[in-house]
Amino acid sequence: MFPTGKPLVSAFLWLIRRKPLWFGLTLVLTALPAWAKLNVAVLRPHLAYPSQQAPWVEPFLQHELTRQLQLSGQFAVMPPDVVEQWQLNRPNQSDTELLSAMEAEVGISLSMQKVLGRAQLRWRLLQRNGEDWTEEDWEQTIRWEDSEEVVFSLLQGLGRSPIFAELPPYPNRYDWAALERFFSWRQSAMLADLSSVDSLLQELDDLERTFPELAQWGAYHRAMLLVLKGTLRRPAHVPTLREAATALEPALELQPGASHYHTLNALIFFLQGEQPLAKSEAVQANADNPRMGPALILYGLTIGRQPQDGQSYIVSGLERYPFLREASPQRFPPYQVLAPDLERWLLPQVEEAEQEDYSTLMTEGEAQYRSGEWTRAERLFKRAQQADPQRPEPTVGLARLRLAQDDPAGSLAILNPLRKRFPKHPHVLLYYGYTLEQAGQLDDAEEAYRSALGNTPDNSRALLRLGTVLIKRGRLEEAKSFLESLTRKYPSYTVAWWNLGIAYHKLGQLKLAEQAWEQALVLEPDNLKIQQTLNQLQRDLRLNR
Repeated sequence: MFPTGKPLVSAFLWLIRRKPLWFGLTLVLTALPAWAKLNVAVLRPHLAYPSQQAPWVEPFLQHELTRQLQLSGQFAVMPPDVVEQWQLNRPNQSDTELLSAMEAEVGISLSMQKVLGRAQLRWRLLQRNGEDWTEEDWEQTIRWEDSEEVVFSLLQGLGRSPIFAELPPYPNRYDWAALERFFSWRQSAMLADLSSVDSLLQELDDLERTFPELAQWGAYHRAMLLVLKGTLRRPAHVPTLREAATALEPALELQPGASHYHTLNALIFFLQGEQPLAKSEAVQANADNPRMGPALILYGLTIGRQPQDGQSYIVSGLERYPFLREASPQRFPPYQVLAPDLERWLLPQVEEAEQEDYSTLMTEGEAQYRSGEWTRAERLFKRAQQADPQRPEPTVGLARLRLAQDDPAGSLAILNPLRKRFPKHPHVLLYYGYTLEQAGQLDDAEEAYRSALGNTPDNSRALLRLGTVLIKRGRLEEAKSFLESLTRKYPSYTVAWWNLGIAYHKLGQLKLAEQAWEQALVLEPDNLKIQQTLNQLQRDLRLNR
């Protein structure tokens, strides 16, 4: 049943979540008039001396002017985060070159000199006229008192252009101290190491408790930080992403026509694997601003059954938002987390005559895996899959990455279909068994290891894992038998001696355990774990004499 007694915006949010396919189709049909809206970009204002002592004023004016234009519903407004990316990454381009690259039709440029309680403004309005740009300039003096009056005066000044005449104001009174602290925090958050996400979230909580009027901007930035936190490992941590979606809801309710809010929501749903919801949010973002590159990318990733089905949208989105192809220190907005899903479009296309070498890709992938560079390893294993689709090892590599990230369920999702394709492949069976073992399914793990040994009886790793599972299941004599056989066949296998020592120790055969661990230490003399365990055992033996 459709909810009753809720505001209209909440009802729309409910409909998006409950009826994503119907709502997506509706938005496709209703998005068409958005192309008639002028596409506007508010460039970051420039503060002349002595106003440079308050650098937070520039981003505040950019964000607030953008918010006012978005709330009017008359324009397709480029989000300030996207404009900021263009300006930071193209510092030597002129304003008209930037606006052309962004496919904007109107650009607002503002410079200001503030002295005490007054500010002298110079407006510059750029409008596309075919391949050329026309320019309109005027000046304005305003009193710099409370924030609401400043914003109202700015809109009056902007209204001197016929394009923005009679623009209604949408008040929101800010404390100047709140703005200074928020935009200072934002600047540090964009450049901070991802290990500090939790402390940044705490700082944002403290800011909002002190300054409740920051709730909308705080909600958006909290959601972005939670996306970054949830995607430190892949696959993403779904509970953290759900927390991000919940955090974003207040911003969506306050400003349902903001394309960057819907685009971020699309990203959250996509990373959770909720493709219909991601698609609906991407369509809504495109309805608000048809030139939103990330929204087009996400739409392309969520349509059809094969990645290539959405290729035209993805390519178009990357043209409008090229920063996924480029190295950028910025954390906001967090669309760089899409890089693994966009691998084939971010890397140069390889010609048939220049196909990548499978062995080289696997060797490099293994090296990256061992060094903990899991995102790079994932890309290399995926490229190896494409280089030789008939071999299972790259897919096993992807499953191992899931295990390394404490995700046995994700590993099983990869290995189950692979096991059906390669029911006797020892490498597949080994890691299938190991995944089951990590998931606590010891009966099934034992069966997988025995199947692997049935095909390759001398498989040392399968013998080792089988012995380990038997120890975990309390079948110590059987485990001891397997591990003794393994150490006879492979006397330099350190882990086999270590596990054999565990089996002896659990059986109360302490002298044999000591001998096994001494042999392990001969093979790895710098292994602290073996040293400490052996020292403790020898102390116990001396006390029991």
